[in-house]
Amino acid sequence: MLKPEESQTTSYERLQAAVEAAGVGTWDLNPLTGQLLWSDRCKELFGLAPAEEVDYPRFLRCLHPDDRARVDAVVQQALDPRGTGAYDVEYRTVAPDGQLRQVRATGRAYFDSARAQALRFVGTITDVSDAKRRDDEYRAVVEFIPQMVWLTDPAGFHTFFNQRWIDYTGYTVEQSQGTEMWNNLLHPDDQERARQIWSQCLASGNDYEIEYRFKGKAGDYRWFLGLARPIRNSEGEIVQWFGTCTDIHEQRESEDALRRSEQRYVLASLATNDAIWDWDLETNSVGWNPAIYRVFGYAPEQVEPTAQWWYDHLHPDDAERVVHGIHAAIDSGQAAWHDEYRYRRADGSYAQVLDRGHVAHNAEGKAVRMIGAMQDVTEQRRAEAALREREEQFTALADNMAQLAWMTDATGYIHWYNQRWYDYTGTTPEQVQGWGWQQVHHPSYLEAVTTKFEEHLAAGQPWEDTFPLRGRDGEYRWFLSRAQPIRNEQGQVVRWFGTNTDVTEQKQLHEQLERAYADLEAKITFRTLELEHQVQELRRQLEQR
Repeated sequence: MLKPEESQTTSYERLQAAVEAAGVGTWDLNPLTGQLLWSDRCKELFGLAPAEEVDYPRFLRCLHPDDRARVDAVVQQALDPRGTGAYDVEYRTVAPDGQLRQVRATGRAYFDSARAQALRFVGTITDVSDAKRRDDEYRAVVEFIPQMVWLTDPAGFHTFFNQRWIDYTGYTVEQSQGTEMWNNLLHPDDQERARQIWSQCLASGNDYEIEYRFKGKAGDYRWFLGLARPIRNSEGEIVQWFGTCTDIHEQRESEDALRRSEQRYVLASLATNDAIWDWDLETNSVGWNPAIYRVFGYAPEQVEPTAQWWYDHLHPDDAERVVHGIHAAIDSGQAAWHDEYRYRRADGSYAQVLDRGHVAHNAEGKAVRMIGAMQDVTEQRRAEAALREREEQFTALADNMAQLAWMTDATGYIHWYNQRWYDYTGTTPEQVQGWGWQQVHHPSYLEAVTTKFEEHLAAGQPWEDTFPLRGRDGEYRWFLSRAQPIRNEQGQVVRWFGTNTDVTEQKQLHEQLERAYADLEAKITFRTLELEHQVQELRRQLEQR
């Protein structure tokens, strides 16, 4: 049977093993002696060797310079007997090789019975680099899009708003949280309708869509399109709602102005290359602006003022889908419709068009009119296809070129390799992203290669070096590597493009030639000495005569 102390030791070792297996580093600081104990995982997160000694000053030096003062302040606050002793902070570590990691450190300080000083300070460190990057990317997208973005729990309690909401309404996230604050900012005429539709969606789990007027911080109201979709877990249960509010104020004003003034509509239609159409849904007549003649080549007498004429000029492969879609939008009470299809020109060829329309309803909610615009996007789609073809050609060229090729961002972080790199090294993209290429370099050359590469990165100068790389068979071959900086219009380096050319045979031939030259020089020297000896012997014989 284990003794109590042995049982405790075994439990601690098991706990430590479990923590290490989870990728969590542990640390233990004695504030009285300054002794700092780090687990191997903890040292790994800082890029240090397991045997390396660490103290608190060494810990601070491992942090990013911009984070040191802040982290030290949090540590001192945790060690202050007047506080709770809690410690929770995120910061960046800088390994000796320059690798950055985002980590989160949590811990607690323990004080003496008089609570006069801290006796022990323990905690954990977790690598949150990937989570931080994903969070930053998500936040960048949320803050970049032009809509106001919001989140709620399954019951409709608003928990998050992006910066655009704050900028428009003037309310902070904390002030806006809850179930009613957002509704109070709506125009009085829209509040009850919005509340009813939102309640129905919460109960049914259906998507939410509505147009309403929101009050800005200046006190004015603007029209917005509110959309929300439920986010479900693997069991189909709603765990969150994701919503957006898109400013459509100008669109609404344009539609109102269009309905108020036919003259403005005519003048505007003359000034555009879009084929604008006005469809009277009650009479089935369609009016066109002059762009229908300019863009599609029809003479005025060829264009009939009926919806059937438009139907008849759709590409046969698109007609059923397009006609069904536009009537579905009208019949379901939608306010807008759009589609892309092929439309026949007067010469029999087909143009690729993007068609968008808005449905106008009367006071009873009946669709009575639809106004839209057909935009010829043939050249745009051709250009997009050409771009895709060029990208495919580049990929084919890069993957079939004789060299190993790669591309980095401005900092030297490699984010792309061609197929020949993977075929030769046997690595995967996940293994060699960033600075992972170092794992296939010969250890004897790695430091010098890395130093020289970093110097050229900093200077923005083309880089060239020769060194061995390990293949998938474990053998090393010599490569001539070159990298060129790619700059933007302002002259700033935005990426690097590099290649590795196998020069093993050339290097071996060069070495053979050098050995042959050395042998030849030795033979010439020996022969020269032999001739000098013969000449001296001949002179001696002549002198004796």
